[in-house]
Amino acid sequence: MTQNSEHYPGKSALNAMSNMPVHPHSGIATVTVFTQGHMIYQDPTGETGQIGYGGTEWMMAGSGVWHGKEMVPGDVDALQGIQLWLALPPELENSAPNGHFFEATEMAHAGPAHVILGHYQGVQSPLPAPEGINYLLVTLAPGETWTYAPPSNHGPAWLALATGEL
Repeated sequence: MTQNSEHYPGKSALNAMSNMPVHPHSGIATVTVFTQGHMIYQDPTGETGQIGYGGTEWMMAGSGVWHGKEMVPGDVDALQGIQLWLALPPELENSAPNGHFFEATEMAHAGPAHVILGHYQGVQSPLPAPEGINYLLVTLAPGETWTYAPPSNHGPAWLALATGEL
């Protein structure tokens, strides 16, 4: 996956993801959320599982990490997800790297929102992210509406659509 939302139709593109080279990151965190299909993961302890809709990979590179082989596409025809890159605050830029995989059943919910980062309506995300960020995956049925009121101390807002329209 890249920094942008991408849709990978067909097996050849999914196979290309399996061949992603190991690559470095430092001073950032990435949050990968899947909106179609699923990935199979293996964490550093050897635990394996599946990340599907609403499941999340959290990777805080901190002082530096090599990664790229911890996930492979499951047996799916298409895969879609959004990967958010976060610049870490100065106190975490050189911290020890850490990563976690959260299956969809482990993610907190508030109404139609999966609470990926931060807190919303009294619900706290399980991800160990820096304070001051709310990141939600919201699923609405056709015609359904939802309103988000950000906390007064939050800055810019960002929105990405996996499917549908505003």
